[in-house]
Amino acid sequence: MVFTNNLTWRGQKIDLTPFKGLVTSVQDTASNVAKTISNQGPLKFSISQTNAESWLLTTYLDEELRISRGDGGSVFVLLKEGSPLLLP
Repeated sequence: MVFTNNLTWRGQKIDLTPFKGLVTSVQDTASNVAKTISNQGPLKFSISQTNAESWLLTTYLDEELRISRGDGGSVFVLLKEGSPLLLP
C-alpha cells in the first residue's frame, strides 16, 4: 500500500503526514493478524434468529484494507484476498 501525504476532500487540501506512523502501525498490525489466522480453519458458530438485530460500521481505508466496528464493541480488520499485506 502506498501512503499519500496529501488528500483533497471537498476542495480542501489536507496534509496527512502526521498520520503516516498510525497508518503504518495499522498496516503492520493487520498484516500480523492476517498471517496469524491465515492457516486456521473457518470459525463456525450458530446465531439465534430470535430478535437478532445489530449494526456494523465499515471504514474503507483503501482498496485492500478496511476496518469494521460492531455495536457490541467488536472490531474487524479486513484485508482483500491476495493483498501484499498478506504475503510473508
